[in-house]
Amino acid sequence: MTESSDQIPTYNFGDTIRVELDVSDESGVRRVVANFRNKEMDSSNIRLETDGQGQIHSKIVLEQSVDDSVAPGTYECIWVEVMYQD
Repeated sequence: MTESSDQIPTYNFGDTIRVELDVSDESGVRRVVANFRNKEMDSSNIRLETDGQGQIHSKIVLEQSVDDSVAPGTYECIWVEVMYQD
């Protein structure tokens, strides 16, 4: 991974995309999902998700390796969903 002068990280084939989020919910966090859209190709998205393990306060790490399924380009986060324990 490299960072350009405007601090937008650039990932190359074989790199791991890593996003850290601090999340909390009084009933416990069950699942966290984030969706990123390619700014040049609307049909290309990256969906990262992980188990929150029912923790009330947690630093969640979302990761994905850059492989052939990830189209090149600039991605922006379009939404993050935190699901809580039932």
